[in-house]
Amino acid sequence: MDKEKGRKEYIRLRLRLARDKIRVAEILFKNKEYRDVISRAYYSVFYAAKAFLLSRGENPVSHKGTDILFHRLCEIQGKPSIHAAKIFSLMRQARLNADYKEKVRIAQEDAQETIAMAKSFLKEIKSLIKS
Repeated sequence: MDKEKGRKEYIRLRLRLARDKIRVAEILFKNKEYRDVISRAYYSVFYAAKAFLLSRGENPVSHKGTDILFHRLCEIQGKPSIHAAKIFSLMRQARLNADYKEKVRIAQEDAQETIAMAKSFLKEIKSLIKS
């Protein structure tokens, strides 16, 4: 497998993981596991962002590195949108709160909103990768 073909396959894998995480978040939502909904929705955004970055020749190894590079491309290129960058930041903080701050209350509406944001984010990223 040549390098370009391998890169494209890895982009497809990350997009599939992003879709899978949304699907799992929806299952968790139905079961009222709102903290885990937020975590899975974040990982959908994270994998989609990594797919986008790889499509632009970047391959960060950490959550923070992915966040920094993603925001940098949003600022420099205007694509993805600033809205997508805000979603990434909000989702990252929400995941940290859900996973590590036991006293933070997670409402049904919070979980529902994270699923909607993840779907919106993934839709934008998929359209940019295809263009």
